Amino acid sequence: NDAYPTSVKIALINSNKKGVMDNGMVSSEIVSDLVRIHDDRIVEYRHLLHEPDLALDIRAIFERIIEESLKYSQQLKEKLNEPPDGYGSIYKLWLSGKMPVADKNKKMILATCATDELITNNTYSVAISMVSDEKLRQLLEEHQHGLKNLHAEIRQYYHAQ
Repeated sequence: NDAYPTSVKIALINSNKKGVMDNGMVSSEIVSDLVRIHDDRIVEYRHLLHEPDLALDIRAIFERIIEESLKYSQQLKEKLNEPPDGYGSIYKLWLSGKMPVADKNKKMILATCATDELITNNTYSVAISMVSDEKLRQLLEEHQHGLKNLHAEIRQYYHAQ
């Protein structure tokens, strides 16, 4: 069920090993990328909320994704000394696997949302493996736990359709 091949994860980790020793430089890039990911999710799902034929249950899922991304983004922004600058490897990894919600069919929307949650979760796994600061790692693990729960709920709802 892993959205990214091990070789991609290893390449990302190896390309950043030097930076991990770099007193938070890589941690700052990782946090910036995760902020961008959540901010992009907020924009996308807010846009989708304007769809006129959106079912109430799907609307509730989108609102929950927005709510969690707002919370996670804010928590991560508190860890940044300066605003995000450019796109790092974590953001690019997430973007490479992301699928836009483009279908009007409820089951397809749920499948796309579940995939998006899985990709975001896997991106967090890579980010966590690259972070050396214990407090930041704990925060990312808390976020990942929330993402896993949301993914499980979306999948369960998908299978109930």
